[in-house]
Amino acid sequence: MSALLHEARVFPEQADVEIRARTAQFVGACLASREVTFEAPELVMSRIESLHDAIQKAAEGNPEARRLVESNVRTDIMERTRKAGHVNREPLMVDEAGRIQQFGQSLESVQANSIRYAANTGQMFGRTRAEAANTFRTYYALQQGLLEDHSIVVLSRAADDMSDKDMAEAGFFVDTMSCSIQVTGYQDGQLCVDSAMVAGVRQKGQARHDQETIVKLGQKLGVDLTGKTAAEIIDMPLLVPNSMLSDGVIDLVKLYDECAGGTFFGQDKPPENYDTFRQTCQDREAFLSGKVQAITDELIGAAATITDRVHATKLLNKIAGKHMIQQAVFDTQIDPAVFGHISAIHIEQARQQWESGNYDDALTSIKQAERHDKSSSCPSGPMSSGGESGGSKEESGDCSFVSKTCPECGKKNVYTTVKRLSAKSKKITGGCGCVKFVNG
Repeated sequence: MSALLHEARVFPEQADVEIRARTAQFVGACLASREVTFEAPELVMSRIESLHDAIQKAAEGNPEARRLVESNVRTDIMERTRKAGHVNREPLMVDEAGRIQQFGQSLESVQANSIRYAANTGQMFGRTRAEAANTFRTYYALQQGLLEDHSIVVLSRAADDMSDKDMAEAGFFVDTMSCSIQVTGYQDGQLCVDSAMVAGVRQKGQARHDQETIVKLGQKLGVDLTGKTAAEIIDMPLLVPNSMLSDGVIDLVKLYDECAGGTFFGQDKPPENYDTFRQTCQDREAFLSGKVQAITDELIGAAATITDRVHATKLLNKIAGKHMIQQAVFDTQIDPAVFGHISAIHIEQARQQWESGNYDDALTSIKQAERHDKSSSCPSGPMSSGGESGGSKEESGDCSFVSKTCPECGKKNVYTTVKRLSAKSKKITGGCGCVKFVNG
């Protein structure tokens, strides 16, 4: 990885001029609240255009819609709690009209929702517009056959034109200044998006290294990114030969760490085997599958109360934040700081109280942490804007988490619920079937 690679290239200039014109038309239509469609009319009725649509169709029993809700939830909870040091892969498909979809939702509809509901500042609008252009670049690459031997690489750094305070309010986690590396192309014969989150600082409070690192990475690939802003780099995706990406995004993470002077996913951490770490990430997602199902069930159960697309994303934010705060009390691999300073204090208190057997105090601390939750999954989405309670059980006094091992039967990865029966009595139920009553 140390040699100059000089293999990547940007999109052809003439094609990019046409793509930018198409993006401008698309953005204008979205801002005017008009529907923008590119598929055959007979396919319009079956499409899923938003999380709101998916929840409603899932409530009617549509299995594809449920899978889309699950995908949104899974992505949300991982991005919410793993701000750096995570890899995941999501499959894509191409429908009869040539639209790229994920579980029935097109890439255009994802970007249309972001433009309409999330691009609420000049800085965020620039990033969102660049992401919309990348959707059309992906279509161009697919139609021109470029994805047969190349993948599209997008480097998305934390904002560099906002104060830390404004960044935090926009949903960025400033402790890690995370950078997303995204590879869209074919892996093992399947069109997919391969993503990694890496840090832009070696340690919390240190100066950012991501700008310098990305410039060096670009030099390794043969592309000059000197002087480019974060938004401009998003708007400058690279076509990288698949021969350089045998391990997908992992190959670029290795290069990023090399360019950062010897880090692991951008941080000063002991190096690990990257392929083994990818498996660790997959195991982590499998471990939290019970949480994914619980949040999905709660969202779908609230379908009748969800009024529109914004409400749907706000409710996901609220429910996912609640569940993951509960998980963080029992999972010390989750950094409490991702939920905000005040919530982090209550989570630390809850951990100590639970360990000491002060279960009532722990449950009280958990509820306090939930009330002050400042977490979000993605700064380009509307999820950081708070939310209504909808069907949430926030005030029930219950909590749930995934236990690595049931202390009664020894089963692994057990979804566990703690239910308050009275002021001094609690019932702990595991998905394995074990039940324990605790008094005091």
